[in-house]
Amino acid sequence: MIRQIKTFPIFKIFLILLSLSYTRGSMSADIARPVTYEKLNSQPPGQHIADAELRPGPGTGDEHFYTSCNGYSGLQLALRKYMDIASRGGWPAVSKGAAMKEGATGERVIELKNRLAASGDLLNGENREDYIFDEGLKQAVIRFQKRHGLNEDGIAGRETIQSLNVTAEERIRQIEINISRLREIRGGQDERCVTVNIAAFELEVTELKDTVMSMKVIVGKPYWHTPLFSAEITHLVFNPSWYVPRSIAVREIIPKLTTEPDYLREEGFRVLRDNKEIDISTVNWMDITADNFQYRFVQVPGPRNPLGKIKFVFPNRFNVYLHDTPARVLFEKSSRAFSHGCIRIEKPVELAEYLLRDDPSWTRDKIRAAIDSGKETKVRVPSPASISLLYLTAWVDKDNIIHFRNDIYGRDR
Repeated sequence: MIRQIKTFPIFKIFLILLSLSYTRGSMSADIARPVTYEKLNSQPPGQHIADAELRPGPGTGDEHFYTSCNGYSGLQLALRKYMDIASRGGWPAVSKGAAMKEGATGERVIELKNRLAASGDLLNGENREDYIFDEGLKQAVIRFQKRHGLNEDGIAGRETIQSLNVTAEERIRQIEINISRLREIRGGQDERCVTVNIAAFELEVTELKDTVMSMKVIVGKPYWHTPLFSAEITHLVFNPSWYVPRSIAVREIIPKLTTEPDYLREEGFRVLRDNKEIDISTVNWMDITADNFQYRFVQVPGPRNPLGKIKFVFPNRFNVYLHDTPARVLFEKSSRAFSHGCIRIEKPVELAEYLLRDDPSWTRDKIRAAIDSGKETKVRVPSPASISLLYLTAWVDKDNIIHFRNDIYGRDR
C-alpha cells in the first residue's frame, strides 16, 4: 500500500482516479493508458478564477506548497498579469524563418524584441527599434529559454520561436490548469520532502521552506508515463540487480534475441523459471513469444545495469523508484522523457548521503566504499523522507518568476 503524506488530505481520492488509468507502471512495472486531467470549463480564460481567490488566507499552508515556487498564490498573481497582457491584445508573433542569433538583422529581429518586451524578458531601456540582434537581446532570449525549459543558447531557433508564439490566452489556460492541480493537492509540507516535477524533469529536496538540493531527472516516455502519487523513501540499494518487468522482457528483449542470441549472456542476465535459475542455452528463444513466456530476467549489478549504482525505494503499487543511470549524457538534453516510468536522477551519491545523514556511520567515504565493493547492499533510511511525484507545467519560483514547460503527457488538454 502507498503510505500517504499527511499534508495531502484529499490525495487518496486523487490516487483512486489515477488507478483507473494505470496498471503497474515503471521500469519495473507495466503502464497502461495515460492519466488525463478533467478539462476545465469553456468560459473565457481566467473568468472562473474569482478575485477573492487570488491570495490564500493566513495559516492555510498554501504559501509554500511547492517550495521551489510560490505555489498556489504565486500562480494566481501570475494569472492576473497574463490576463492583463491578454486584455491589451497579447503579444505579437515572431514570423517563421531561419534561426536568429547575435549579429542578425532585419524585421524579424524587431518582432523578436517586441515579443520579449511584452512578456518582460527584454529589460526596460533596451533599444526595441534597432534592427540588430545585440547582446541585450541575446540575454533576453536566454531569460525566456530558462523560463520555458529550453536550451539556453541565446539563439531564437525553431523550438524557441514555437514557444514564443504560444498566445497569452493559451498561457492563461495553462496557468489555470496548474492552479486547479495545486488546489487538489495543496496543503502544508512535511519537514523533509523530495519533490519530482515530472513535466520539468527536476527533483528538489526541501526542508520546510528551504530547498537544500536540486537535480535533473529523466522520466517516463510520452507513451510510458511516470505515474503521480506520494509515498515515503524507506531504503536504498547499492549495486542493485534489475528485475526486468515482463512487459519489457517480451516487448524489447525477446525480439532482440532473434538477432543477438548472446545478448542475455553478454549483458549479464540470469534467467529464472519458477524462481529457479536455469541455463540460458537450454531455451530455444526463437520459439518464445508473449503468449508462452514463463521466465524472469534478472540483470546482475555492473556497468551495463541500467539502474546504475544506487536505487532509492519508496514502496508503491506501481513499483516505481529513483535510480542512478550509466547513460549520463542524457542529462544534457533539455527534454528528458526517456525511461519506462521510473526516475533516473543526476546526483545519486549526494541524495544517498543526504538520506543517510541521520546515521553518522554512513559517511561519503563509506557510501563510496559500498558502491566500489560491487556487492548488492540494502540500507534502511534512518528517517524516511516523504516523496511526491507531481505534474506541473506552470509554476512561479522563489523570485516570483513564472515558468512554463511543455505538456509532455498531454494532460493540459
